[in-house]
Amino acid sequence: MAAAAEVHSLLHVNLNSRDVAASAGFYERVLGLTIGMQTSGEATSGAALGAYGEVTTLAMFLYDARGPRSAPALEVLEWRSPEPLGQSPDEPRQAGIAAVGFRVPSLADVRDNAPTADLGAWPWRTASARLLRLRDPDGIRVELVEDPTLSFAQFSHLRLNVHDLAASIAWYARIGLQAGASAVSAPVDGAVVSVCSLSAAGDPSLSFELTAWDHPPVTGKPIGPANHVGIYRMALAVDDVEAACRELREDWPEVPDPLWVELPGTRLGGVNVLFLRDPDGTTVELVERPRAALKKRTLDQVKAQ
Repeated sequence: MAAAAEVHSLLHVNLNSRDVAASAGFYERVLGLTIGMQTSGEATSGAALGAYGEVTTLAMFLYDARGPRSAPALEVLEWRSPEPLGQSPDEPRQAGIAAVGFRVPSLADVRDNAPTADLGAWPWRTASARLLRLRDPDGIRVELVEDPTLSFAQFSHLRLNVHDLAASIAWYARIGLQAGASAVSAPVDGAVVSVCSLSAAGDPSLSFELTAWDHPPVTGKPIGPANHVGIYRMALAVDDVEAACRELREDWPEVPDPLWVELPGTRLGGVNVLFLRDPDGTTVELVERPRAALKKRTLDQVKAQ
């Protein structure tokens, strides 16, 4: 494992929405998230988002109470030109990023605001946990785990449906995500799933729950194109994108050139990124964000505040 290609944090996960205000309002009301950054809605090149020509989008970055630099964000993105396509997948076994997850002080309190949510046992962090699963206004799945020691909701995990668990573990290990323990299998909604929980060394507060549906299997491929409604991509931080690109090409010659992504209306102005595809075709964005620019994340960070 070469240091330059090592991911140290999740920066954000992209949720394509038909109505960014309605979606942001849901996460503010149900989970207490707040908007930490918002783009200006100006037209920009779509190349960095996987679209051709000029595009117009509006993005809101929502954080839990740890705030920017201390927590990952939900990047809620409304496509205005071209318009958003399709719907978030209803099929729970579809390949790709299947859900965003949070630890919350009380599942009962959340359920009062989301009465149609489903409660059941799911593998999470290599053990079985009671998860409350609900949908946001665009039909995107949100998984909640109860932790009564917390005082507010904390971004805790992403669930990724994968066809080949071993192949996906190996791919993510190449960019620095490591398994906390061996995979566990459990019955879920009449099916059997095998789950391996990965995390980045720089952010043990968040896990990547690689989930293979054994009986029946994962189906299809991740959503696309880039303006399809649903969870489209995730942005992972590396110290140096150019160096990461050079290293990864030693194993993956097809790795494309890095791109400069404009973020109109934000303090950053833009970032240097590298777009990859995991074995299932999920879009993984490596973003140049040095460790020194982020605050250290720990499992007990929220409890200590």
